[in-house]
Amino acid sequence: MALNIPSITALPDPPSKADPANFAERADAFLDALADFCTELNASVAELNTITSGLDQQTAIVAWDNATTYDFPDVVAGSDGYSYRCIDTGVLNVDPTTDDGTYWLKISNVIPTGGVKGQVLIKPSNSDFDTEWADFHHKNLLINALGRINQEDVSGTVILSAGEYGHDGWKAGSGGCTYTFSTTGNTTTFTITSGTLLQIIEDKNVPGGAVVLSWIGTAQARINSGSYGDSGEVTATLTEGTQAQVEFGVGTFSTPQLELGTVPTNFEYVDYQTDFVKCERYLRLIYWKGMMLSGRSTNSSVLGSIPLNPPMRATPTVLKDQSSGWQVLQSGYSYSPSSSPTFTTTATTKELLQVNSNGVYTTLPDQSMALSGNSVNHLILDARL
Repeated sequence: MALNIPSITALPDPPSKADPANFAERADAFLDALADFCTELNASVAELNTITSGLDQQTAIVAWDNATTYDFPDVVAGSDGYSYRCIDTGVLNVDPTTDDGTYWLKISNVIPTGGVKGQVLIKPSNSDFDTEWADFHHKNLLINALGRINQEDVSGTVILSAGEYGHDGWKAGSGGCTYTFSTTGNTTTFTITSGTLLQIIEDKNVPGGAVVLSWIGTAQARINSGSYGDSGEVTATLTEGTQAQVEFGVGTFSTPQLELGTVPTNFEYVDYQTDFVKCERYLRLIYWKGMMLSGRSTNSSVLGSIPLNPPMRATPTVLKDQSSGWQVLQSGYSYSPSSSPTFTTTATTKELLQVNSNGVYTTLPDQSMALSGNSVNHLILDARL
């Protein structure tokens, strides 16, 4: 209800026997102002009475009582500090804080308590006005945390020398690593039997501030060169833009998460495509089944280039896998080399790969060609940390 109370002019100082010299003058001024004061006060009283009458019809929100019967549109205060409106009749002994929405509707629209750095407010339901804190996407600083990406196709007992990679993003520590793994649904559990398995977080992906590491399993882990500890107890302070790493020792672990803050939150489930693209920033396999190379050819070579989109972390080292089964295709014809071709593969930048296939191709026209391999021919582009 809007307040529209007229202003009231303050009265001057009243006459006082303590100041006999000015008594008459102050009395005259006081009495002269009193008439206007009364007029203004009466106008204000009328407005105040109107407001008071309206307030008398309002009912203050009281705490919910299990012995009271409620009907629509009664409103109560729940024990959780939120307000609830009854949406039925004859509701008795139904706690609004635990009701499933059958009898009570939460009507508070306030910022809930809690919340940590990096979280956002969301409206989880259309059935009320409630809000809650939720985790922002990409809070997990680790890639391939579910262990779903395995481009090198390691299997069985994986034995890695120091610095050698197994599953995408995960490599052996300074003492090497031996591990096995099992997958249930989309989640891979790693079992380390010797050494350590670590992941390096690229400097471009490292925020500044306190972080906490959590996981499921018996292994202990550490951040950078800190002390090993159990899940949820491993914390550190990172410097923004400075490379960091997490390292797991002997035991089992799955769903590792490195996030801002000092208290771990629910594991962030990243969709497969996003996870795969993140991994391809560091390791990319290019299969040649029907691969087109825009470029030129001669009787002895096919030269072309392949854009790397999105770009890799850095100019990659290019490794080849399978050298047999190659063909050069042109206008519906195929030309097989009389000997297995050799490849000069140069990643001139992190955005572009150049390929030169040298072999003996008989009757090969001097025009643009396509280089084709079989289902296993591929190049390995390595820009891992």
